Amino acid sequence: MPHTRGHYAKQIAENLRVHLFTHDINKFIRVTVSIGVAGTSPEEEDINVLIKQSDQALYLAKAKGRNKVVIWEEDSE
Repeated sequence: MPHTRGHYAKQIAENLRVHLFTHDINKFIRVTVSIGVAGTSPEEEDINVLIKQSDQALYLAKAKGRNKVVIWEEDSE
């Protein structure tokens, strides 16, 4: 999401996660989602780094029990 600060992006992702989780498809199926959030500044705009960081945050979200939103931080590596 261009021009979105990290904590706002995390909140948007969290809202999406909650909406999907609380919206039952039927009484037997519940959707869960794990989301990794990463951000960059205009000075450091490298799409490959951004993808790697968001991917690391995604795997951390899954490792923490799934159905979570995790924002990438320097010490996440």
